[in-house]
Amino acid sequence: MNTLIRCWHLAVALPELLTPERQRKLPYWGLALTVLVLFGDVLLPWLGHVLLLALEVVEATFDHFVESVFEVDSYTSQLITAWTGFFTFIFLLVKAYRWVMRAYADIRDRVASWCHTHAYPT
Repeated sequence: MNTLIRCWHLAVALPELLTPERQRKLPYWGLALTVLVLFGDVLLPWLGHVLLLALEVVEATFDHFVESVFEVDSYTSQLITAWTGFFTFIFLLVKAYRWVMRAYADIRDRVASWCHTHAYPT
């Protein structure tokens, strides 16, 4: 932790981390962040509704597919769809958690490595 505290000048490494591909994407990320900050109160509920509508379309399509392929009644197909959706959500949640933990470990190692190579002489 002491090494990290001494390395507050980490911003010097920013040009090394920004490859030309990342530099081209930087204005778009800045624009997206600006729009999110300025119009977040309107944009986030709208995006939530769009996501919910897409989820409903996928769910209804899968429900009709299960009902027609397996020749089950409506209640059973809804039950199968609900459990399939639940386990798909859990699977995606575990994948996202593993991705976040891997990204955190990578960033932590990069910062520690950078601080070790750019540490002040003692």
